[in-house]
Amino acid sequence: MIEGILHAHSEYSYDAKVPLEVLKAAFLKEGFRFACMTEHTDDLSPEAAQAFIHACERLSDENFTFLPGFEMPYLNTHILLLGVHHYTFDQHDLRGSLERATAQGARAVIAHPYRNGFRVDDVMHTYCIGAEVWNSQYDGKQFPRPWAISWFRKLRKHHSNFYAFGGMDLHRLSHLGGPRLRIDSDDLQEDAILSALSAGHFRTVQGAKEITASGHAIHLSSLKLWIVGTLSLLVIQLARKGSSLAHRIGLHRITRYRRLHTWIRRHL
Repeated sequence: MIEGILHAHSEYSYDAKVPLEVLKAAFLKEGFRFACMTEHTDDLSPEAAQAFIHACERLSDENFTFLPGFEMPYLNTHILLLGVHHYTFDQHDLRGSLERATAQGARAVIAHPYRNGFRVDDVMHTYCIGAEVWNSQYDGKQFPRPWAISWFRKLRKHHSNFYAFGGMDLHRLSHLGGPRLRIDSDDLQEDAILSALSAGHFRTVQGAKEITASGHAIHLSSLKLWIVGTLSLLVIQLARKGSSLAHRIGLHRITRYRRLHTWIRRHL
């Protein structure tokens, strides 16, 4: 088995600053053997996109694989494109962009469906192999959003080849610590990784907690997920909403507040 990360951004994204070389070293330290990179298409030129793809290819070796990919807007949320080696994105033709990428072998995954109220249309069903039921930046590092699991299970009753993914949505190194993917294979070839993801031969793990590709939680009872997960999510949301207020009233200058805020960001 090998572990890796889904949904990560480097300095090629407008809202991230970490070079791929630095990410690779950090990922290897975490025990990752692959990373599905998903750079934002926003403000990304075709030249920069191709430079990013070439950098992923150059930095991949027998110990680690970078899968170049992109995060494109769609239906008030985003879609992750995994394994893209020919950048053909057109912001005026989103369906065409999605169709071209998947026709060339890329896999598509719905990102943070919470953002659009868990809406999935026929285009998503046609081209996507699954959805993020756990996104660190929207749901927290410790627990998935409880109703995301329920939503996914209902959806999968009608789409059995649709799989549950966990992604870190990493933009900086402090975002490490969330859900990772564990693939039932030791093959680091990109095609093998993509095939495993497409076939559901993986699970999302975080500590002792696991979510199978079919959306079943292991070592995580429904009651604990709903109670502890909801409380954790509430703390995260309050911390984020209170951050700007804290700066306005000067709380950020207080050492204890800074320590608490840093702990929440690192652990929740």
